Amino acid sequence: MERQSVGLRRLMDFVESLPEAVVLDLGGASQASIDHLAGPGRRLYAEDALRSLAEAVERSQSADDYLKANIKYPAGTFHAALCWNLFGCAPAAFLAPLADRLQEILRPGGRALALLPASIASARRPAVRYEILGPGLVRQRDASTPFKEERLLTRREIDKLFDRGFDVTDIFTADAFHELLLVRRAGR
Repeated sequence: MERQSVGLRRLMDFVESLPEAVVLDLGGASQASIDHLAGPGRRLYAEDALRSLAEAVERSQSADDYLKANIKYPAGTFHAALCWNLFGCAPAAFLAPLADRLQEILRPGGRALALLPASIASARRPAVRYEILGPGLVRQRDASTPFKEERLLTRREIDKLFDRGFDVTDIFTADAFHELLLVRRAGR
């Protein structure tokens, strides 16, 4: 299924404004996304965080143990990160550590896009992966993980989760999802 994403469009506008952007796609590599993220002077990193998170949960691994082996990059490496539905799928105990790691690896002023379900109906569907098809256009495909996107967060919970180092600059609702465009604050 294809859908428009205003949050992705704004993130891509930011990336395109930087002469040598470094971008992390936590949804794993897909040729479609690579085609749209790669560009002159840009560096793209991809990690299948959803798959590795599913494996960690199956092994009853703690969030700290998970982060010792995953999403390991030097502090301030990235200008932008595509988190997709990682926060929507993660167990509650993983949310704050994941937000902290994201804050750590993004540069001050860096941006991240996260998608969270906005309704019970959208939370009950199987997890999906996202591929970038064009400016602000994504395709959803089966994620083949055991996750249901059951993480329904209120605005207050969203603010609390990301208050560690982000400003939530925009929240868009489209197709029963919140699109969060996060901006990493300087400091901390």
